Amino acid sequence: MRETLLRKLASVCAVHYRWVFSIALLLAGSVVLFFIVKPPRIDSDILDLLPRHNPTVENFREATHDFKSLDYLFILVQTTDPKGHPIGNYEEFADEMAAGLRKSGMVEGVEYRLQDYEGIIREMLPYTLLYLNRSDLPEVASRFTDAQIRQQVADNRRFLSNPASLVTKELIQYDPFGLFSVLKRHFMGKTRQLNVDLSDGYYLSKDGSSLLMIVRPDHPAQNIAYGKKLMSTVRSLEAKVRAQWGEENPGEVKYLKVSYGGGYPIAQDDANLIKHDALVNTVTSVVLVMFVFLWAFRRKSALVYGWAPLLLGLILTFGIAHLLGVTLNSATAGFGALLVGLGIDFSTVMYGRYIEERNRGLTAEESLASIMGNTGKGVMVGALTTACTFGAMILTQFNGMRQVGIYTAVGILFCCASVFVLLPAMLYFHQVHKARKGIEPTFHMHSFGFEGMARWANRHPKWTLSVAAMVTVAMGILALGVRLDDNVQNLRSTKNEGLTVSNEVAKKFGASLTYMMVVVDAPTPNGVVEDSKKVIEAVRPFVKAGDILFTDSISTYLPTEESQDAVLRVLHEDKGGAFSYDRIRSVFDSACQANNFNQAYFDPYLKILHRMLDPAGPVTYAQLMKGPLAPILRKYIVQKGPGHYRGVAYLYIPDEFKRFEPQGLIRTVHAADPEAKVVGINVLSKVLRRQVRHDALLAFLVGTLLVFLIIVFDFRAFWPAVYSLVPLAVGLVWMLGSLRLMGESLNMMNIFVTTMILGIGSDYGIYLVHRYLEEDGHNMVRVIQETGNPIAIAALTTIAGFGSMSLSSYPGLRSMGYVSLLGSLFCMIGTLTVLVALLTVVDRRKG
Repeated sequence: MRETLLRKLASVCAVHYRWVFSIALLLAGSVVLFFIVKPPRIDSDILDLLPRHNPTVENFREATHDFKSLDYLFILVQTTDPKGHPIGNYEEFADEMAAGLRKSGMVEGVEYRLQDYEGIIREMLPYTLLYLNRSDLPEVASRFTDAQIRQQVADNRRFLSNPASLVTKELIQYDPFGLFSVLKRHFMGKTRQLNVDLSDGYYLSKDGSSLLMIVRPDHPAQNIAYGKKLMSTVRSLEAKVRAQWGEENPGEVKYLKVSYGGGYPIAQDDANLIKHDALVNTVTSVVLVMFVFLWAFRRKSALVYGWAPLLLGLILTFGIAHLLGVTLNSATAGFGALLVGLGIDFSTVMYGRYIEERNRGLTAEESLASIMGNTGKGVMVGALTTACTFGAMILTQFNGMRQVGIYTAVGILFCCASVFVLLPAMLYFHQVHKARKGIEPTFHMHSFGFEGMARWANRHPKWTLSVAAMVTVAMGILALGVRLDDNVQNLRSTKNEGLTVSNEVAKKFGASLTYMMVVVDAPTPNGVVEDSKKVIEAVRPFVKAGDILFTDSISTYLPTEESQDAVLRVLHEDKGGAFSYDRIRSVFDSACQANNFNQAYFDPYLKILHRMLDPAGPVTYAQLMKGPLAPILRKYIVQKGPGHYRGVAYLYIPDEFKRFEPQGLIRTVHAADPEAKVVGINVLSKVLRRQVRHDALLAFLVGTLLVFLIIVFDFRAFWPAVYSLVPLAVGLVWMLGSLRLMGESLNMMNIFVTTMILGIGSDYGIYLVHRYLEEDGHNMVRVIQETGNPIAIAALTTIAGFGSMSLSSYPGLRSMGYVSLLGSLFCMIGTLTVLVALLTVVDRRKG
């Protein structure tokens, strides 16, 4: 029945070829118009490729969304000649850049010099002692003894008598009692532990070549439209400032280099690379496949036979995907290349059989009936098995791979349907066109040498099977050593300039970019502070052991009410003692007179000191949110709703813990706060490693079962189904062994290609066994000519299609190209050697 329907379809499409062409053009034109009216959306957020309903992934997603922890813009100002033109010469340029950024209305703040903290310092100074623990007060009191005050004033005078930097002078003005050495343990550098030279008050690198500006934009980096506008604004500002500043400093500007890092340029570079890869992968696939097709069949018309159905299938697939809201991302950027590599097989195998039938002397009508009724059955089954193996990826929790699987499966069916409808129409039209001119067409097919390999396997089947068995055992042993790389960051492109600059910032300024986050929830801000402090206290042993470099939380800027109350009691009970403002002021004034100091120079600080030693009450969250500290506090605490606050504590860790967390850390955090959520790239990687293994195995098993059931149903017999899958099994083992030899690893993207290979590799075996089971199928030489050669060409077109993915900027997508290429090649070789030899042995034993 299936054979009859396919023959009837060929007849109808051939006779009514004008209608077929018209409808195909109408459909293609409608989809193209749809793309023009509504361009596709680009999503560069790599988190969108991960499981949607996994608690660890959701916790990580929420934490990065709530606190924008990954969303900084680093501006790296550098001099290319540090000795002749030191970085200090470019501080004015940085000032003008910062002023322009603040006026743009697109950023919350710019941090690049100590002067930027003046407002924060003034806001916090009156409450300085409230930030300390009660146990720190005796050390502070020691700075306020009569003798120590006199000694400190004398030291200040000595410092100012010698050449001193502006920073040193300002430090003495705002810290005449030398409290800084006590307070810096609590305040200084806890947010990032930057390794900077502050001699000029700017964030300069120790090697004197760079100045760092840390910008806090007011929208997340995943907002591509905002990020594009931001980076355009920043680069326009740079050009404007460079031009104006360069007129005043012509000798300096040519040594100025400005580059950008952080989440925003990374996201923008990703978006640009995705668009570039989608275009390059698809165009390269088309060019390579066209070359193989033209070389194999030596006819320009063959390009049309292969490409017209494929392009129609591609256009319809992209249209359906876009209609259903599929976005372009680093996984789906290779979507077109996949379909080109897979869809061209159907045209290749059927046209190859058509050539052999015409060369045998059959008419065009008879040849069409043969390829549709005989080869068409194998192509249909091959399309179903390929679609099912890709469709099995719907079971995975990884959103990116699920999208690739679903829409590639749909694309395969569209491409197959396009071949069944367009190819008969085009072949019949070509025959009619040539007949009108009185020309008899000639047909050629070049097997690229694989026909000779298949013939040798047919002549020497036992030798072939013996060699194949030894190679398979050796490759199987190697395959056991293939490792799984579960680090999500390794999927990012190394060509991403923003990522390169971010790594340079980390190297030059010692800013740890590797950290974990502990998220806590509480009904009040004070509850968040208390929970954060519990976490910080609990992980101190890990800090001492070096497993955590340093910690950072809201308690740096907002002490707990309990801690503040303890300090307040000491200060209120000591009105006339160590913290007596009147005594301290009297001794300080006399010391200033003795050292010829103008007392008015210190008046601003002394007014603050009075409030510091006699605070009216504790500092509160609501109070700080009204001042300059608000942007900083939002990094640590957000209000999720009425009576619901969320806070975060940052645990900065060495690079050795990028893939997994320090042993026992999560257990320790949960012991301190059972409701706390520990998130981080390392925690995410560990969970993804388990999920990848589970999903890949599940998709592989389901795909294998579906393929086997379809093939058994098609052949109505068990052993032919087994024979058709032998090249697939051999090809998979050889592919994994080759990956080990190449030093390539599996990752969360290419591991699913093993499932794809099930569909790709099984097709070749199905085509050959289908031809073998026809009436004259025991003539293996003829089987090789009519089916083996088209299989070789089909495999080469698939390899050409997938080969373009190896040019991708993304390591994950590039590795998918390697795996697909090797899998297709080895499945084809296995079909033309192992399967040919196996069927030859079976045939000889029967007969």
